[in-house]
Amino acid sequence: YNKSHHSLEKLELDDHVFNDTTRFLVVKGFKNQKSVMQYVNEMQNNNDLLINIPSNNYTHFCIAIENYSVLFKAKVINEYMDFYKKIYIQ
Repeated sequence: YNKSHHSLEKLELDDHVFNDTTRFLVVKGFKNQKSVMQYVNEMQNNNDLLINIPSNNYTHFCIAIENYSVLFKAKVINEYMDFYKKIYIQ
């Protein structure tokens, strides 16, 4: 998907194990918050991309590198998702 739709952005993918039941597929290399939010919106609106994964088994969100470090160390995904929805999903 990234090669065909975002080849000029040179995005990188990393797979991180968050805990026993949660993994993060991290996409890095965005130039600004606007491009991140456009990407998240694309992912949310592309039903074919994750067709083999039940929709209740994943979510899309963005997070700054500094906040990601805190989230990963503190393991506070629910708190971050509440914050994310309040700030970014309106």
